[in-house]
Amino acid sequence: MILDHLDHASRYFDLDPNLRLALEYLQRTDLRAAALGRDEVAGDDVFALIQEYTPKSQAEGRFESHRVYWDVQYVVEGVEQIGVGQLDKMTVTEPYLPAKDIAFYHGSGDFVTVRAGYFVILTPQDAHMPGITVGVPGLVRKVVMKCRICR
Repeated sequence: MILDHLDHASRYFDLDPNLRLALEYLQRTDLRAAALGRDEVAGDDVFALIQEYTPKSQAEGRFESHRVYWDVQYVVEGVEQIGVGQLDKMTVTEPYLPAKDIAFYHGSGDFVTVRAGYFVILTPQDAHMPGITVGVPGLVRKVVMKCRICR
């Protein structure tokens, strides 16, 4: 997992060409005005899922992982926590679904606070639990970039 401010996104451009496309999209797009839903960047290789929601409690959350895509989760407005744990220490609760590139787990992890302007890059080995409340719940606007792994 990588947590950083969008101002520093260029530091990660060389990790993967699709990751670079995703980070550049976040830098150049007016995400406060963008319509909710899916926004194509490079077809199924890179796309944005623009969301608004009220974060949930840890008890309501589930750890998940992906095999085909990097997840870049960028908070546009609001604040949330994202839990991250070691995939090999998790118990599978819903096996991997290739069509949705997702599996779900039970386990434990550490929670980081992600504020507006910050992004988290999650790799296939990162079990993660996004959308967790920080104190009093408030609306979060977030963009989840899905980036097919090239390397």
